[in-house]
Amino acid sequence: MTTIRCTRCGSSCDDSTASFAESGLICDPCARGETARDAAQMMQSAQAAERAAGFTPAGAPQYSTAPASVGPRHHTSAHEALRARGATVQQSNLSTTVSVGPVSSTRDGLKEIWTLPSAPSVQATFASEGFFTMVKKLFSREIQTGDEAFDRAVFIQTTTPEATQAWLASPEVRSALATIVNSGESFSIEGSTVTGSVYWDVGAVGSPEVIAQLAASLR
Repeated sequence: MTTIRCTRCGSSCDDSTASFAESGLICDPCARGETARDAAQMMQSAQAAERAAGFTPAGAPQYSTAPASVGPRHHTSAHEALRARGATVQQSNLSTTVSVGPVSSTRDGLKEIWTLPSAPSVQATFASEGFFTMVKKLFSREIQTGDEAFDRAVFIQTTTPEATQAWLASPEVRSALATIVNSGESFSIEGSTVTGSVYWDVGAVGSPEVIAQLAASLR
């Protein structure tokens, strides 16, 4: 067995489970995250094209999103900590099905919109380059954390660079943001409103705490 180092996250893995990517050999978890992110971005691009053209080309992948179930359904320790501070939340359980010919797969996810008692010092949006391109926003990668995998994957738009830089010093914060962005979604803080969405790999069960943990870490 030969051990290689993943060029995306830096972890060691068996070369028999590694996959090729633009950056080189990557481990299986990073490969699955990349596949999920590409599928999500393809879905967003296809839906935008459909809306603009008013039709779906024959043979193209078909996407459908089930009606979101809204309401407080998750009660983790991070949720309780935020509620104790006076924060309120709107939750939506997400589900998207991708069909290519006779084959279909479903990804589940979660969206949370938190209203905090006051605006935190960090004001920023974290997403992939594709997200900022599609919504036609200017983005900045001037903030560098020293975490190469994070800096490659996560693009940042912020009006509070110093506070954002300090917040990103936490490995837990970077890990949670990377989980969201690698799933094809985004996390933003605008005033006292914190909005985050995350999808999990097909067949996987993700933590419903990842968005709340980020919101709870803001001061």
